[in-house]
Amino acid sequence: MKNIIICVLVMFVVSIIGCSDNKTLEGKTYVPYGLATKEQHKNHNVLYKVNLTNVVLAVILIETIIVPIYIIGWDLWEPYDLKNNQPSDDNIGVIK
Repeated sequence: MKNIIICVLVMFVVSIIGCSDNKTLEGKTYVPYGLATKEQHKNHNVLYKVNLTNVVLAVILIETIIVPIYIIGWDLWEPYDLKNNQPSDDNIGVIK
């Protein structure tokens, strides 16, 4: 019973702090991407950085297998600025 409670608490904490944030730049909201969603979500006019919180969580929870796969595949890089401060004409990685 104690192990089940610990697992539920860990999953709750991961669901709260283990996500990259969407970023609104020049009126458009850009989404984070990972290795599995690079082609669909990476916009070439946006600068991205690795979310260190997600990397630490992936390393700590490596034994769960699911958490690192999700983080690396879908939630590793998050947008933080536009290149040359010019909004993009294409809608790749934009939430409508």
